[in-house]
Amino acid sequence: SLSSGRPAGRPVPATSPHEERSPRTDSVRLALVALSAGTALWIELRFFDLRIFYHWDVWLSADPNTYLQVFAIEGDSWLRHVALGPLVYDVVELLALALGALGLTDGTAVAVRIWLALLVVPAAAAVRTLLLFEVFRRLTDRAWVGGALCLLDIAAFATVTIGAVPESYPLSAACIAAMYWLMTEDTTPRPSVRVGLWATLGALATGITTTNVLPFAVLFGIDLYRRRAPMWASSVTAAKTLALSAAIFLTYSLVHPFARSTMLELDAQGAANEELVRVPSGEMAGMIAWSMGHTFIAPPPVLADSWTGPERNADYLKQITYYPPYTHTWSSWWRALVTMAVIALGIVGHSRHRNAVTWLAAPLLVLAGNFGLHLFFGDEFILYAMHWTSSMVLLVGGLALLSGRLQRVGSVVLALFVALTVANSWILLSDMLQLLELM
Repeated sequence: SLSSGRPAGRPVPATSPHEERSPRTDSVRLALVALSAGTALWIELRFFDLRIFYHWDVWLSADPNTYLQVFAIEGDSWLRHVALGPLVYDVVELLALALGALGLTDGTAVAVRIWLALLVVPAAAAVRTLLLFEVFRRLTDRAWVGGALCLLDIAAFATVTIGAVPESYPLSAACIAAMYWLMTEDTTPRPSVRVGLWATLGALATGITTTNVLPFAVLFGIDLYRRRAPMWASSVTAAKTLALSAAIFLTYSLVHPFARSTMLELDAQGAANEELVRVPSGEMAGMIAWSMGHTFIAPPPVLADSWTGPERNADYLKQITYYPPYTHTWSSWWRALVTMAVIALGIVGHSRHRNAVTWLAAPLLVLAGNFGLHLFFGDEFILYAMHWTSSMVLLVGGLALLSGRLQRVGSVVLALFVALTVANSWILLSDMLQLLELM
């Protein structure tokens, strides 16, 4: 497995005798995928029934109202999501037409597309879980560890909130999981195939959210490093991949009518006029840290007057939000400290690993890059938690790499942390739904 050493210049096969497919592993994999998709769908339908998607910025400052319309009705794009709308809308429309041709629909075309659009996020969750399970299996040959880490990702506060509604973030999370999968995958038969996979993934990820260029650059760069090819060969591979990715992105953006209309509107004046919230860097760094600390277990968010104001949200004046200013009490502190302590212990496990560049440097660089990006970008950090959840889960996975006397401690800590995350998310979600039912 990737946990063993390897001769210089030759990648290690992605599987070992311990990782061969077995009925038990396949059953675990299938159960996790079903749990991931089912959980996302259940939460999404509950919010839909409560008419949350009919209002602006009600759920953690997210905007599933707009995204559901883009996915199912309009397909249009905007500045940082050039290809997201068209990509999803095209698939939804084709499926709706196919179902209609087969006589399997009962309702208006718009209603059918809306119901199909509600399946987009559960499908992305299933793909993310499937890919992460394979990544975790490469990290360790203990199947229960891979299952526990997937369960942690499924039950994380970020996943059951912003990761379970129509938004760009769940799709970005699936793309980032795919990057980790490709970075640790060593059975691709031909270099040209690998170049094509990275190029397509880069174009897809940046088309969904342009900030995905950051994890793409980090993980693709580490993938090149892992292969230990000569510098000139790595440079040629990188140039080919980036050129092909840019060609795919630009061709799609200029050929597709929705994407083309967005690209043509992006002039220098429009970009200069875009308003970004500016917060002092010290305060912003604190907000990012709190958001990361509450990725898995979080206190109940503040129930406050809608920051959007009645002029934008006239018929729904309250929302559940993590929008600042926060009020941090002991209930907030202990959750963040537990998360940071678990990750710190996981980092210890990774640091003793001979493949620390793959399993430790990659997620740390993705997290550091996101931290730096958001110091400039804005302050709605809970929204972007899906951009770093997979990286944080991978750091927690270092608990399985502890050796000696700490090995059993790592296993116990991992099991307890997963159980705590599941319980906290269940209680929080139940409380939030009750509050929303009363509003």
